[in-house]
Amino acid sequence: MASQCVKPFSSQASPARSAQKLTRVSNGRARSVVVASVQPPHQHVGRRSLILSTAGAATAALLGSLLGPSPASADVVKDLLRGYTRPDVGTQDAVVILMDARSTLKEIQGIAATPSDSEERFRARAFWPAYAKRLRAVAEAAPVVAGVVVGAGDKEETLSEYYGGKAAEGAGVADAVYQALGRVLTISGRTIRAEAQASPQAAADAEAAISSFLQKVPTPLLESAQEFRVARAAAATRA
Repeated sequence: MASQCVKPFSSQASPARSAQKLTRVSNGRARSVVVASVQPPHQHVGRRSLILSTAGAATAALLGSLLGPSPASADVVKDLLRGYTRPDVGTQDAVVILMDARSTLKEIQGIAATPSDSEERFRARAFWPAYAKRLRAVAEAAPVVAGVVVGAGDKEETLSEYYGGKAAEGAGVADAVYQALGRVLTISGRTIRAEAQASPQAAADAEAAISSFLQKVPTPLLESAQEFRVARAAAATRA
């Protein structure tokens, strides 16, 4: 049988076309031929594409664990999420946050006590989101301070399961603060509820809840937190 000469593939030929030529020539022969799979040459992959593909794989893995965690890994996932929603803050910083929130609630009361058509109400519309941001910080500060008050090793033990903690329903030390602020902040936490803008009662109740909570904090810690706030205010005045 005359041998059939096969020209080498051109370097410009695409991988798909080269594979087709190999198959056609091989089919014309009477003997069995093992058809090799031709892989496309590696092309340049940009750094952005590589990062996006890696991030996509990591995100898919995380979503998979969140959507269907096994019983053994459920607590691990919840602890991971708590780390993002209530990150650790220092004890003094947590007390400062609560004191700042109490001062903010006093400001809200002053505005809500004015007539609905007052100049103070009109100007306050631009400040409600900023007030809400200060109050949102209580979410990460209250469990830390509560841990100091009750001597809990895990701050999640100071919140009931309703608020994502581990304590029995109604047993969370910081629950009263959360409940009171829930009547001041909107569900999204981005602004102040219309009811709290119209009447000072909700802000007054929240202030009372925080004040009652802070009364349980050791005096040295309260004094150091207040000294920090005074020094911070003095520095802001000089600036």
